Amino acid sequence: MQNNFICDRNLCTGCTACFNKCPVSAIKMEENDEGFLYPVIDENLCINCGLCKKVCPVNNVNACVNTEESLQYIAAAPDNVRKISSSGGMFNIVATYVLNSGGYVCGVVYDDNMNAVHILTNNKQDVLRMSGSKYVQSYTGNCFQQIKEKLDNNIKVLFTGCPCQVAGLKQYLNKEYENLITMDLICHGTPSPELFIKFLKEEYPNEKVLDVNFRYKKDNWGTEYNIVTKTDSGIYSNKINDHIYTKAFAHNMCLRISCTECQFAQKQRTGDFTIGDAWGANKIFKAKKLYKDKKGASILLVNNSKAKNIFDELKKEFKQVIPVKNYSQPNMQYPSTKHPSRDDFFEKNKTMTFKKAFEETFCSKKNVAILNHCWENCNFGAVLTGYALNKVCKLLGYNAQTINYNFGNEMSENYIQNSLFDDFKRKYIDFTMPVRNYVEFEYLNNYFDNFIVGSDQVWRYQIITKDNLEYFFLNFAKPEKNIISCAASFGIYDIDSELNVKYTKNATIKDLYIKYLKNFDSISIREENGVEYCKKLGLNASLILDPVFLITKKDWEKLTDEDKSPKEFHKVAHYIINSNQTESTVNLAKQIITDIQIDDFIKLNSKDMSIQNWLWQLNNCEFFVTDSFHGCCFAIIFNKQFVCVNSNTKILARMESLFKMLGIENRLYKNFDEIDYEIIKQKINYEKVNKKIEEYSLFSKEWLVNALNKNITDDVIKSKIKIKNEIRNINKEYAKKHRFKYFIKYLSYTSKYLLSVSKKQKQHNKFKKDLFKLRHKHLKYIQ
Repeated sequence: MQNNFICDRNLCTGCTACFNKCPVSAIKMEENDEGFLYPVIDENLCINCGLCKKVCPVNNVNACVNTEESLQYIAAAPDNVRKISSSGGMFNIVATYVLNSGGYVCGVVYDDNMNAVHILTNNKQDVLRMSGSKYVQSYTGNCFQQIKEKLDNNIKVLFTGCPCQVAGLKQYLNKEYENLITMDLICHGTPSPELFIKFLKEEYPNEKVLDVNFRYKKDNWGTEYNIVTKTDSGIYSNKINDHIYTKAFAHNMCLRISCTECQFAQKQRTGDFTIGDAWGANKIFKAKKLYKDKKGASILLVNNSKAKNIFDELKKEFKQVIPVKNYSQPNMQYPSTKHPSRDDFFEKNKTMTFKKAFEETFCSKKNVAILNHCWENCNFGAVLTGYALNKVCKLLGYNAQTINYNFGNEMSENYIQNSLFDDFKRKYIDFTMPVRNYVEFEYLNNYFDNFIVGSDQVWRYQIITKDNLEYFFLNFAKPEKNIISCAASFGIYDIDSELNVKYTKNATIKDLYIKYLKNFDSISIREENGVEYCKKLGLNASLILDPVFLITKKDWEKLTDEDKSPKEFHKVAHYIINSNQTESTVNLAKQIITDIQIDDFIKLNSKDMSIQNWLWQLNNCEFFVTDSFHGCCFAIIFNKQFVCVNSNTKILARMESLFKMLGIENRLYKNFDEIDYEIIKQKINYEKVNKKIEEYSLFSKEWLVNALNKNITDDVIKSKIKIKNEIRNINKEYAKKHRFKYFIKYLSYTSKYLLSVSKKQKQHNKFKKDLFKLRHKHLKYIQ
């Protein structure tokens, strides 16, 4: 195979479809340094037939998933079946049905060395060994070939596995078989087999481990379960919260990297059936009684007509089956999020014990969570400054993740939504799990010791913080955490015009801002007027550069070079956000560049433009016109001749502050009529500008390092607790004052949510989000 790759290595699941399909056995499955199996091609044997690429499920996701709408059920098998099952016993009922039909079952068992492997069998005892969860990646070996042989001989087969393994089997077979039943799991992710064996050897050094039951049910089914390990010397039981391996698994520290980008963690499933624990079933009225019996309940998705026919036949075998709608779990929507210390954890396991590596990395002082506007899919600057801060923190040796929060603020109609942003963010920015409400923000304290808000207009009251004060002032962070603002911005000149507004009887928004800001351990601001404002409030703040300047021009150019799509050179680029000034831009450019044609212009607001192409066009034009702050930043970084024209005097502080720092004030105008063409024709002295950027960049990085290294003393923690209580009391007073208003709103959202249950999923989710937001914004203060 040319280039010796089959799919993106970070997406490869190790499903073995390519290994099984290769007609000349040129592919072997070999462990990488993390203990996960990957296909390796022997170039001497390879005949370049391309079958491995064609069969790869990652390259053909849409072909692997069902298109019919799934039927959902909460299901429970008889008590004796549930006793040996992880949850509600669905697998055992279907497996028994297949065995009684003279068929075979393919599922996961432990071999004699405690490796998790798929086997194909019609032996009932082996099928019993398949029951129960196994928190480690299994190896399917040549099972796909064995299954095809049975299917071609008209023998019924049940295959159960992770969604990627089901997808791999379907791609390998490349045809529909009526005698094949597939069952995928709601999968959290698969840990490293090497680390699993390492953990067992270290935990039981002089014993042979015979079995690990990750979901022992003697003390009933639920989230507080026991892990029972059987060895040749005895039986050991641990609570889940005391079991280091399970904690590493649950917190995504030992998962395969593809699991954190899983293409199959979605509503459309790969299997005929989908099964998993029915967590949250206690919130479904009809399922409450079943949930309370603590013997186990499954969520069951019936994903196509074939599965429906089988399930109709098997319903009589269940103790109870409850139809539900719009049931969901996180891994039915999106993949598990990469733990910020995942890579460190694997690295440390090379030189220390599993337990020691876990203790040193689980909630490391090196873990940083960043909150900004990276969610925007319409703002090049917001995403690029978010990317820059994430990258800078990593370059400084920290494990940085951007908080995956989208508060859904509606942007100006002049902003163009651009789905290509998702591709960029998925590839270049590490995000936390999706966060939707205060409780989920608080949960981040389990992962991070440092929280940063910034850069950009994170403290602009009317646009951003009005409905998100608790979040963008990081009030969800525990008092012992390190709270930092990095190049934050109030967004406007006259900050008091937005903050001198009555909030409660005795407090204004400004009073609340002061208390929030006092909780920060380090404050840096992007604009000079913001620094001065903080000083007036009695707060110490430093002026630093926007994070985009903390990455070198070469790094930005390297990023643009990674985009191999064809590009067309244009002499003049313009990025105007707040108005349509194309004609004015053309007239301006004609004064600067001779012999210019209309084809020499490109508008950088296109919804079809990738972030890399946006950067490339800016870097390769001769002249740039913009009203955007970050447009100016990148013009300066790429040493472009440019002019900034922005008539919105409220927000010019950010441009004026930056231009003053760099000595290029004559590049900023309030309208096109004011432009001094003689000045604009003069070249910017970038030798001087670059020296100033270098100085300010060095200071900014040193400030960030000092902020991240700050020690939070007991006195500081006590002070934060006091301030947090004062904030809570103010917010509580506000909530009580508006109790009736929010109660009516709450009832409205609740009714819309309940009425939307039978409607479209998108509409249902919107009402659910509104309800979450309202509940955790103000109602939490009313007791």
